[in-house]
Amino acid sequence: MQHLPASYSLLEQWFPTLTARAEALGLSRETLTSWERAQLDVVVRDSTARRITRLAEVARVAAGGLRQPSDVGRWMLAPQPALAGRTVADAVRDGEAEAVGRLLGPGQRAATPPPMPRPAAFEDLRRIPDSAPARSVRREQPRDREKAEPLARIGTPAEQIGPAK
Repeated sequence: MQHLPASYSLLEQWFPTLTARAEALGLSRETLTSWERAQLDVVVRDSTARRITRLAEVARVAAGGLRQPSDVGRWMLAPQPALAGRTVADAVRDGEAEAVGRLLGPGQRAATPPPMPRPAAFEDLRRIPDSAPARSVRREQPRDREKAEPLARIGTPAEQIGPAK
C-alpha cells in the first residue's frame, strides 16, 4: 500500500470530469470522490498506483501529438480498431504496453502530426502478449465529429475512423 501518486492530479488536464477519470482508471466515481475529498490521506494498492502512473505517462506522450489536452482523454476513451474495439485506457489498465506502443510508436501511420516518441519508461511497463495481430477494420457506423477529429489528427486511417456525422 502506498499514498496516491502525484500523477493522479495530472489526469485532470486530460480527463476533466470525474466520470472520465473513473472510466479511464476502471474505478467507480465514488472511489475517486472519496480520494479527492481526503486529498493527502489517501492510501491505494500498489497495483492501483502503477495503473495511475501508467495512464498518466501514456496520456503525456499522446498529448505531444494533439492540440488540446481534452483530445487526449477522448482519444484514450474511444474504441480503437487496432485494439479490436477496446480503448487505449483499457489496454493501459491491462498492462498491454506493446499494443499501446503500436498506436503511439513509429510503426503507427501518421500524416499529421509526426509519430510520437516512445519514452524509455514505456518499455518498462508490464508486457502481456497480444492474442492476435492487430488488423484493420473498416468502420461503417458514423462517428461524432468531436470524436473523429482527434483520431484524424493522430493519423488514424480514414477507413478506421469511418464516416463523421
